Amino acid sequence: MLGISRASAIILLTVSLCCPNAYAANCSTTWITSQAEADTLRQNCPIVWGHVGIGPFEGNDTVHINLDGIQHIVGTLGESPLFMERYSTQPEYTLSASSLQRVDAVEFGLVSTKIVNLTLPRLVYANDYVNIGRRALDLTYLDITNLHSARSITLGAPDLRTLHHTRLRNVTTLWIYPMQIESLDSLSDNELDMEDVYIYGPFPNINNIPIGFSSVQYFVISANSSLTLGGSSTKNMTINQLYLKSVTGLKRSTKLETLEADHLEISNSFLIPHLEIPFDNLSDLTIWDDDRKILKSITLPPKAVNWTGGVSFSIHSGPDLNLTSIYGADDQGKRIQTWYWPKNVSGIHIAGATVGNAFFEPFVAQQMSPSNDLPPSNLQYFRVFSSPNSTSFNCTIFRELEDIGRLPSDKSNFECDDYHPSSSTSSDTSGAIPIQAPITLSLVSAMLGICIWML
Repeated sequence: MLGISRASAIILLTVSLCCPNAYAANCSTTWITSQAEADTLRQNCPIVWGHVGIGPFEGNDTVHINLDGIQHIVGTLGESPLFMERYSTQPEYTLSASSLQRVDAVEFGLVSTKIVNLTLPRLVYANDYVNIGRRALDLTYLDITNLHSARSITLGAPDLRTLHHTRLRNVTTLWIYPMQIESLDSLSDNELDMEDVYIYGPFPNINNIPIGFSSVQYFVISANSSLTLGGSSTKNMTINQLYLKSVTGLKRSTKLETLEADHLEISNSFLIPHLEIPFDNLSDLTIWDDDRKILKSITLPPKAVNWTGGVSFSIHSGPDLNLTSIYGADDQGKRIQTWYWPKNVSGIHIAGATVGNAFFEPFVAQQMSPSNDLPPSNLQYFRVFSSPNSTSFNCTIFRELEDIGRLPSDKSNFECDDYHPSSSTSSDTSGAIPIQAPITLSLVSAMLGICIWML
């Protein structure tokens, strides 16, 4: 239990002078097992100097507990240990504390609970945390309209259908689990600097989740919904590590002026066949889609050319991912450039996708360039393991780049596989069988690639 601060002592003195009846009741840690006990507490104790534990109750009928009158709980509002022990015999109950403004913590649903309705409309601040969690199986209604500040907030009652909430102002950690509500906007669309954000769906009544945070250090989302980076008022967003799973769409808000990330990882369960990377700056892109084979194409925007700091690509995909060219087609079938190679690449790892030499031409051209204005990238690793469908790919030019010191030379950091089962000839000393005779990229092709890359 938390100690009493100097400020709290002043409040205690004020209460003792102004509200002498407060000490006719026990205004310290209290268990509420009936409405009569709740009445004694709420009528005599605007401040409770300890925890308020709910239950256990007698009987089978729904219990309605009203704590209106209490304004501040210097402790945790939650369930008593005996309620947890007698959970199987406990009735459903509702809890209302419409005057409560401050608590140290709120905790319902960390373990199994029978609460069905929780009404805390004036609660604005929790000194520590608010956890209304996944074990609150019966909770369908939650009113935390004015809650805006807590160290961390966890919401995840799986059958919650009604949530009254306005916005967040001072929160650093947010956990959201499956619920039946129709919007996460009041939780996710806030211009805050966050440390950790975890959003785990599914949310069957939500099609899109707007993310309005100014910055997030560590962000994981698996929601079976589309995701919009940028909220109603966000102008600049920076994410250190972003992990996407079970995301049906990824787009950038038109209101967002800058969008930067260090590490973006998209894993097996994502649901986007044509992935567009919407960032102004990105340091690492990792994609895992080798089992489900959903990914067909990746679009890297023109701004990728100027991504700074060295960009690494790690793409593990099935042969349905087409990386044979930097060009694709728009909705009208018009040929457009869909992949823009960054000037500064620190690592390439591609495994399983259908690749072609044409896809690498701008990168190769830069690596071969003698120009000081366009220095070659210094790669830590280069590994390409092509699929059997990669009939337009061979490793000759990359071995030449390795020979002249433009790609890593040690085996652990340089690997190139152009194995094609349909071919019976090989000039690959590593045992790989190219589909055609090695073709060295000419200086003309190199210069052409530079021109294309600089457009």
